[in-house]
Amino acid sequence: MRYFIGRFLFKLVDRYPVVGWIIGMIGLGLLISGTLQLRGFQHIRDEGVSAQGSILAITGEENESGEITYTFDAAGRHYTGHSDVGVPEHARLKVGDAVSVKYLANDPGQSVTGASWPILANGLILGGSVFLLLSFSFTIRRRRLRNQAA
Repeated sequence: MRYFIGRFLFKLVDRYPVVGWIIGMIGLGLLISGTLQLRGFQHIRDEGVSAQGSILAITGEENESGEITYTFDAAGRHYTGHSDVGVPEHARLKVGDAVSVKYLANDPGQSVTGASWPILANGLILGGSVFLLLSFSFTIRRRRLRNQAA
């Protein structure tokens, strides 16, 4: 199946070179989006105000990464947040457990936990890299074919 998809894409790009550029632009967009999300995550983690929270819910399969819903108090108000967690944290955490929370002082709705893991940001960066590599491979193949024809 992979061989069929690869051949199909190469033939499509050979006939319509703009498809290769579109794939490259999609890859670049995913890469930029993932990088910005990762920078936001790191900003909250580095510059955020610490608070103590507790886990309200845990979703996801037992041996996979999951999502936690947590609550914390900041500036006299009650906030609820959601964070992705990796497999080890997912196995270790239980509903009602205390969790350390970092939030932005000027926007407490933006928060992460000590157990948080930026799964979406990493996925976007990986996907963007794959799309960019595909675009580069299409360009290299087209140049090789053009040089062979000359």
